[in-house]
Amino acid sequence: MPENGDDPVVQALDIIMLAMIGGRERTAGRLSELLTSCGFGEPKVIPTEGRLRIVEAPAV
Repeated sequence: MPENGDDPVVQALDIIMLAMIGGRERTAGRLSELLTSCGFGEPKVIPTEGRLRIVEAPAV
């Protein structure tokens, strides 16, 4: 999700994930903290042509 939270489609998907499968909304900064604390390398957020993004974090 963008740090500023402007994208309403992404916000709607986040709400669905929170309500249906117990997911969590995380900014790129929070994902970085979480993944590096679990032993992964610095994550890379990859934009797509759509409204979603891919997070890639190498195993260390």
